[in-house]
Amino acid sequence: MKPSVTQQDITGLGTILCVGAHPDDETFMAGGLLAAAAANGQTVICVTATKGEAGSQDPVKYPVERMGEVRTEELAAALKILGVQEHHWLGYLDGECTQVDPGEATLRLQQIIEKYQPNTVLTFGSDGLTGHPDHQAVSSWVTTALGQSELSPELFYAVLTTDQYQKYLQTIHTSLNFFYNIKQPPVYADQDCGILFTSNDQQCAKKQAAFAAMPSQYSAMFAAFDESFLTEAFRVEAFVRADSK
Repeated sequence: MKPSVTQQDITGLGTILCVGAHPDDETFMAGGLLAAAAANGQTVICVTATKGEAGSQDPVKYPVERMGEVRTEELAAALKILGVQEHHWLGYLDGECTQVDPGEATLRLQQIIEKYQPNTVLTFGSDGLTGHPDHQAVSSWVTTALGQSELSPELFYAVLTTDQYQKYLQTIHTSLNFFYNIKQPPVYADQDCGILFTSNDQQCAKKQAAFAAMPSQYSAMFAAFDESFLTEAFRVEAFVRADSK
């Protein structure tokens, strides 16, 4: 299967909707691709289910009671760097997405889908990429919403490539427990990916800057690894088609 997007034909993805559970999910999954599409003038919409208020890695520097505010500000800065102008919060609580009425969440997403009529939807697969229950809940909501929609955008689930994981992200995971809810994230060969996007240096720089704009989540990563390593670790963004997983 030929990957569906390169630097040359990213416009073929049309209007892109990216749905995550926490602030930074969109940057991790697709920061380079979203930056490229936004620079093309394509409409890019990001949806975030929670404000990530339970995600404090340093309770002294980032008190839990302030995390929602901190991460809201961080996400706004990151999206500005990536050029994403459309963003929606679902307003659910971090760590509690599995307790949300799935019918309500699905309806909220259907309304956003109907408003923007995306051609391409990016989100997590049922594994949640990291095994996080919030990610898995979001995957279910998006999949159900599209299954019930009269529209027919292509749905893609975030994965890692074999080369990317073995050369870079496995090292980051070993050092920082990066994929803390799962022993190994979903890893695919290049030829099995529906989208295999390799960011150019400018797009990589935007993605790294977006990560840096979210220090509550990425300061440890930047302290542990140099910029050139991290650039290559996140240069490739891969997705599989929902109907092929």
